[in-house]
Amino acid sequence: MPCYISTAQSNSKTDEVSFPDLVEEMKLMDIDVKPFFEIAARDISDRYGIQAAPFAQLILDQMTEDNDSSGIYLWKELCHILKNHLPPQQITLH
Repeated sequence: MPCYISTAQSNSKTDEVSFPDLVEEMKLMDIDVKPFFEIAARDISDRYGIQAAPFAQLILDQMTEDNDSSGIYLWKELCHILKNHLPPQQITLH
């Protein structure tokens, strides 16, 4: 069975699909997108530690200033997870 994105808008310059369109298509296919955001948030948290949420907020502010709807959607979700829902990482002591 071929897999293709049927409802997403294509960017004529780069022939890329926008992030919100990709997420919408995944939702239409009943794919939960939350784990993808959580993985990205965890990676940001691992890299930036306690500065992860302020970093994500800074990027969201830049995306908002640039009126980048794809970036706003992505970083808004990441900020929300980093500020409210990222479970503490399990640490194994030896």
